[in-house]
Amino acid sequence: LEGDPNTWNRMLYNLKYIRDAVSPRGAGLVVALMQEPDAGEPPPDRLAAMCNNLALNPRMVVTVAARLSGPHDAASRSAKDTALRTLGLVVHDQCAAYYARRAKAVSEKHAARQQAEQDRRCAPEINARAAIKL
Repeated sequence: LEGDPNTWNRMLYNLKYIRDAVSPRGAGLVVALMQEPDAGEPPPDRLAAMCNNLALNPRMVVTVAARLSGPHDAASRSAKDTALRTLGLVVHDQCAAYYARRAKAVSEKHAARQQAEQDRRCAPEINARAAIKL
């Protein structure tokens, strides 16, 4: 999130591309920011700008403090594990919400098919045998 504007714009463009690719299927987007443990908190203005540009809930941006190079000590491992647990909870919540929406859509589609069969006014696209005969 820190650095030259070209890198920032390229990152936002790539994230928008990913969001646009997954949103037609009803999937959400979770952003994990990897940084060194001693880097501190990410700049709040950059986080707010990213959330606004991507139409993200700020809870969907998780900072993972992990030592990317050098020795790995117990304190950095503990911080990394805590951050990964938080990321796991956010991803789990998003997966549960996605599959709940999908299950609801499938249930509604099944109920519509059942109702159409009961009414005996089944459309050809619903009834495979009728569609094949046409």
